[in-house]
Amino acid sequence: MAEHTFAGNIKCRDGSKILPQATLRIMEYDAGEDDQILIIPLHRGKENPYKTWWESAVYVYEEFDWIWNDGAEVYYQFLHVCFEGQQVEIAPEIDGNKDKEYII
Repeated sequence: MAEHTFAGNIKCRDGSKILPQATLRIMEYDAGEDDQILIIPLHRGKENPYKTWWESAVYVYEEFDWIWNDGAEVYYQFLHVCFEGQQVEIAPEIDGNKDKEYII
């Protein structure tokens, strides 16, 4: 199986605290309805309520790994991070820098 990692950290542009219900969805564009690959609750740290980080992996059978390597259109969908009802979509770094910072 091939492993693809999604990692990074996030903070609010306006300096707000990360909400307890903050969620990251890893999505894949589809011709009909986009597919949800993974949901990650974004728990803020007790030591820093203004920033949170995540690291997760998706495992793909080798015979389907060409989809990822051939440009699968994956995106992050951040929900309720800085304020209730917020939804922000950002292109992720797949298998990239684990210290990547997203400011929304």
